[in-house]
Amino acid sequence: MTIGQMSEMLVMATIGFYAAKFSRKSLLLLGLLAYVLRFAFFAYAEQLESAAGLSADASVIIALLLHGPCYTWFMFLGYMIVDEEPTSDVRGSAQSLNNMMLMGIGIIVGSLISGWIADFHTVGDGGMDYTGLFTWPGVRPARIRPSPTATGCWEFNFTWKPLGKPLRTCLTACLLYTS
Repeated sequence: MTIGQMSEMLVMATIGFYAAKFSRKSLLLLGLLAYVLRFAFFAYAEQLESAAGLSADASVIIALLLHGPCYTWFMFLGYMIVDEEPTSDVRGSAQSLNNMMLMGIGIIVGSLISGWIADFHTVGDGGMDYTGLFTWPGVRPARIRPSPTATGCWEFNFTWKPLGKPLRTCLTACLLYTS
């Protein structure tokens, strides 16, 4: 097993403790913040080595250990919410829609977008600018703020300039529950 999978098992085994102590929204936000921190460790591994004395290998291991909180508090909790919130007559449809969006359409769109981002961060000799590559998904979610339009909603803003033109989209993700 990898470091990330062991971390995921440990955090998943303790999800009952976290679910009792924190609200669902708080855990989703903690999971998202863990993703931001994870990508920061990946993006700035070399800079942390020179600035803080933390080896690049240690930064990568810390980032891998953060997979447990990231996945459990964000993705797995989303599965739990989709299982608990809908009424029994639409629960199966809600789970199917969730899986289709995450494991179907999400993978296709994510692959396209990540390919464009990787192309954008490829340097002249075919190498990769890992700081730029990992900063993109790590910094963009950090710009999340509560939406003033609705209770239980968060607004996500993305700005991307791969072609020299800003592409700005706004996605409002309303949570399926109130707490």
